[in-house]
Amino acid sequence: MTKSITWKIGGEAGFGIATSGLLFAKSATRSGYYIFTNLEYPSLIRGGHNVYEVRVGDTEVFSQEKGVDLLVALNRQTIDLHARELKPGGAIIYDNEKITFSGEEFTGKNINLVKIPFSKLPLY
Repeated sequence: MTKSITWKIGGEAGFGIATSGLLFAKSATRSGYYIFTNLEYPSLIRGGHNVYEVRVGDTEVFSQEKGVDLLVALNRQTIDLHARELKPGGAIIYDNEKITFSGEEFTGKNINLVKIPFSKLPLY
């Protein structure tokens, strides 16, 4: 049986969603894991909502899996649209300096909230 996790990143078109998803997927395959990816985007240059989902497994994976283990939200809309997909024990990673989000709706639901000030992270 495959052990896998599903990672999803979402944000506004032009925020680097596709690049981030591709880098995560490439890192997983180069580390010896198998992946299945799904990129959702509207036919807009900028301003629409984009989502990149990567399922990473220790054996071959051929499809998406119901539920998300880790949601990386680059805007509030991502939380509003995709937080309900989180599995128990899942997590939302978000920039608490850019996204106003109390997390009260997740109290008692076994969802972890990880606050990371993305804009303060060093770029290499």
